[in-house]
Amino acid sequence: MMKYLLAAWFFMFLPLKAISGEEALFWYDEEIKINLWVHGYSTKHESSIYSESPNPKATKQVLTGRIIIVFSHKITEDELQIFMAEHNLALVGKLKAGNTAYLFKIKGENNDSLQKANNIYKESKVKASYPDWMYLVRDDN
Repeated sequence: MMKYLLAAWFFMFLPLKAISGEEALFWYDEEIKINLWVHGYSTKHESSIYSESPNPKATKQVLTGRIIIVFSHKITEDELQIFMAEHNLALVGKLKAGNTAYLFKIKGENNDSLQKANNIYKESKVKASYPDWMYLVRDDN
């Protein structure tokens, strides 16, 4: 009996995506890789419901379709326009957090902000690239 309880406890803490055989989900908080667990889908927000813990009571968050990018240096308007064209982004605004932080919306149908933020993070001119998360304060998909 104890053997089965230990097995159940072990699988309870694996990422849900890993259990289903798919690639585990994550995002980068600058250099720190943050694992994600999927807890369903919100039709209201048109996003999977994520958390940074497998615990069903963990704080839930959904993607907004926007990303926050912090460049490693101050960029010119021309550099910004080229960057937006290369990555199919539209500028929402410059953030007050510093003179190198911007909020972008992804243009087009493939607006997977989690994947886009992770791909952009790998570029050398980017210090950070985060999906814009909306944290859910109650469970109302």
